[in-house]
Amino acid sequence: MRNLFIIGCLTLLLAACGSDDNTPEPATSVTLDQANSVVLIAGAVDADSLAIAFRLANEDGLAITDAGSNFEVMYLGFPGEYDSSFDMPWHQAEQFVCVGGGVECGGDLIELEPGSYLFTPANLPELAQTMARLRYSIRVHGALASNTQELFDIPRS
Repeated sequence: MRNLFIIGCLTLLLAACGSDDNTPEPATSVTLDQANSVVLIAGAVDADSLAIAFRLANEDGLAITDAGSNFEVMYLGFPGEYDSSFDMPWHQAEQFVCVGGGVECGGDLIELEPGSYLFTPANLPELAQTMARLRYSIRVHGALASNTQELFDIPRS
């Protein structure tokens, strides 16, 4: 009887060692098509190749993954001092558009790690050699949201 009691206590002790916490791990990322908002955080730009590093997150700070198939990258070149009565002074633009991951995207958008991306144009935009000031804009489009359009400066080497 005593042995049966000891075996019963050991069984209860071993059963009590299991974890009662069945709470799933909180999400650290969402796919682009699941995101209700898209925030683009500009990173470094390589002045020679015009490759652009950036991060994507939603408004809650979760990394956005799978953003490589619906994007627009635009390079803008400004000739320097130029008098214009318009909000946007005279400029030249070169745009790279990828819709649905098509073959003709004009460049590669690579996800380096969840939420971190690098866009490299297939061909160096011609305006890179002739314009005094360069800027760029990136738009990423998901099923529910897109980021707002902003212009970022490209440092000259």
